[in-house]
Amino acid sequence: RRRTLTERGTEQLASGEGMTGIGVLDHPTARVEMEEPEDERVRGYRLNACRKEPWTTNWIENMVPGRCFLDVGACVGSYSLLAAKRGMMVIAVEPGFENYAALVRNAHRNKLEQAIVALRMALGPSNGLISVPSELTMGMSMVTGAPVPGRMEVVPQFTIDQILGLMRCQLPNYIKVDVDGNELGVLRGGRQVLSQLDCREVLVEAKRGTEAAIAEELAQCGLPLSQTFDKRNGQPIWDVVYLYFERKA
Repeated sequence: RRRTLTERGTEQLASGEGMTGIGVLDHPTARVEMEEPEDERVRGYRLNACRKEPWTTNWIENMVPGRCFLDVGACVGSYSLLAAKRGMMVIAVEPGFENYAALVRNAHRNKLEQAIVALRMALGPSNGLISVPSELTMGMSMVTGAPVPGRMEVVPQFTIDQILGLMRCQLPNYIKVDVDGNELGVLRGGRQVLSQLDCREVLVEAKRGTEAAIAEELAQCGLPLSQTFDKRNGQPIWDVVYLYFERKA
């Protein structure tokens, strides 16, 4: 009998065929195994995600288990995996095909495939097809590594409001947005969801200079800016800032 693609993929996961080395996320108590990116710098970003963003880690640790976490720009899944380990239902959105594939494999490796809904698409201000730079190395992003010059791929883009409406799933109580520059577009496409009382907290990685526009957008949805994280170990974080919004009522 000829094996199906699903059967062959499951055998590869079990045997480790086609994988890089396996590392462990740098969380002090939750054991999360992840594929190791070949690039040393990228490996440091992904496996040391808790050290890289202690505010994000602390935020996830204080989420109420059983609630829904929407991770926009999940990459290989560092924070999605941690949230799922801590009892969250996770919707992880990632357009890059290498990163998406690693995200799915990482979910399977940690037996979290029932807790993480992985979607390969972009989120933005409208529905349609868009071109994004191809990322041919697992773990890369527009910040951690340059895509192949001139090489683009077409992916579907939906608004948060549209895709969650189509899925008819639980509305997210927590939303993380990390999309390397299109934060406002993502938020503008989610005004209906963001205005729901069940949407309690949002964390946005923003380019410096866009903080005021993002804060205004979320304030209109009833999510005022609560805290800003712009330093790591007392030093300014390159050209980004992390904005935490919390519904008060």
